[in-house]
Amino acid sequence: TEVKQTEPYIIFTIENEEFGVEAMKVMELVNYMAPIEMPHQFANVQGMASYRGQIIPIVDLRKVFGLPPLKYDDTAVTIVVESGCVFGITAEQVLDLDFIPLTSIKKVNAFNLGEKTKYLKSVANLGERLVLLLDLDKMIETESRPILEFPKQEVGLTEGEEELGDDERKLDKTSLSGELSAKE
Repeated sequence: TEVKQTEPYIIFTIENEEFGVEAMKVMELVNYMAPIEMPHQFANVQGMASYRGQIIPIVDLRKVFGLPPLKYDDTAVTIVVESGCVFGITAEQVLDLDFIPLTSIKKVNAFNLGEKTKYLKSVANLGERLVLLLDLDKMIETESRPILEFPKQEVGLTEGEEELGDDERKLDKTSLSGELSAKE
């Protein structure tokens, strides 16, 4: 008998589409946690919520994919995952824990599903169903980026200056002492 290799995924819905996250990265499924909006949060983050004494970001895939907001009911669930950091994903409804055959999983690079593509790792073809498998590492950026980046200014040398490096300039001591004595 042939043994099929499978990977476990938590399958859930957003706007009647099925998504999957690696079950090994799921810490817990909890009742929907309404996030508190925070200023200066990452683009994918809807807000923050308290989970077991720690504040975690909550990703709403409706917001990520540009869908209109939804008032979540009692079937909504927050899927708490760990992938680089602990965060929650809001699911309209969790369907199942599914063991997906590796032969059914296809890489996304051959597909173009618009905004969804950059957050997908692969797609599982399960007969009549397609399950979009999320790349959790891309859901939240954990690297810090500078808020403002100033362009380098090109400054020409004037008489009495000598080149030291890209950003360092040094005045000739004779021109500086001449300017100081003229001011006195």
